[in-house]
Amino acid sequence: MLCVVAVGQLPPPVSGLSYITQETIAAARGGATEVVVNNIAARNGAAGLRKHLSRMGATALACLSLARQAKSQSRHRGDRICYAACEGGLGLVYILTVVTWARLCGYRMLLHHHSFAYITRPSALINAILAAGGKRLVHVFLGKDMERGFRERYVGRGIEGIVMSNAAFVPPCAGSGTMADGPLVLGHISNLTKEKGLHIFLDLLRAAVAAGLPVRAILAGPAAKPADRALIERAREDLGGYFEYRGPLYGGEKDAFYRDIDVFVFPTQYIHEAQPTVLFEAQAAGCQVVSFDRGCILEQVQQDGLVMPQDSDFVSVCLDWLRANGGAVRSERTEVCARYAARHTSARQIAKTLFTAAFDSDRDDSLAATR
Repeated sequence: MLCVVAVGQLPPPVSGLSYITQETIAAARGGATEVVVNNIAARNGAAGLRKHLSRMGATALACLSLARQAKSQSRHRGDRICYAACEGGLGLVYILTVVTWARLCGYRMLLHHHSFAYITRPSALINAILAAGGKRLVHVFLGKDMERGFRERYVGRGIEGIVMSNAAFVPPCAGSGTMADGPLVLGHISNLTKEKGLHIFLDLLRAAVAAGLPVRAILAGPAAKPADRALIERAREDLGGYFEYRGPLYGGEKDAFYRDIDVFVFPTQYIHEAQPTVLFEAQAAGCQVVSFDRGCILEQVQQDGLVMPQDSDFVSVCLDWLRANGGAVRSERTEVCARYAARHTSARQIAKTLFTAAFDSDRDDSLAATR
């Protein structure tokens, strides 16, 4: 008898963290007799002090839930797990609170990492979480590079881990891609900000057009800041038929975006970037990827595109790659889809057994496979 108390930020709003947390719980709940879900996201629309007060209240309720379930399971002599989605920045304060309380209540703990910021630089809050969790803490890493980086950063902590790729939650796509002829189509979709690569994407398109490359571009996603919206409007005016902006996309419209592009361009400089689902969505549709090397991205892309060091001149390196490889991108689309489908299947099997794996001290190495 296994009871799981899950704690994390859940939609709405939809973000990479909230989506993967929701899908992880859904995929793994079959391995437990009872799953109690606690959403510690701020109330939708809350900001500033109200946001933090909302999160503090939600975290307190999650701790009460941990205590209630611990008392109930003690009567039934059942096993219990606290699954926590580990965010970055000051959000780690809430995770520290949950891990501390779960340890006091006797839970085995699964800590699912979603940020590379505390791997790139040491974090006192992560050190506190490791101390609070002790030997009852099992880490869920998004990739082997994340696991290796975490172990190197926090040496001597006796870290026990499972590797589970976000590919588990991005299914393969069905259907064809772009036309066999015409300009190569570059695409970018995200929350449109400078950190996520909006400015560089538009610079790349301008440079490609100026160089006479047969390309056009499709941009999608919400732009919250006025400066970013102005940049997009200027690109519409300057680039004419070379540039299309589709705005925020969901469901079938988002699927169509990936079918309509050939190369997904992702010059992210976001400090928390770990394993962005948009890259898996692009590969699932057969697109190749050009990106900076951040987080798990090199491990994600593998042979299906180009990943360059963070100090590279993204525009010039990408232009050279497009000149050399642009002609083969469409012909390789089926192979990209097939490789991704195999990775999804492997990762999905790990997701389904995630909760029970925390109690399996003799885990097979296959649990740490991501592809």
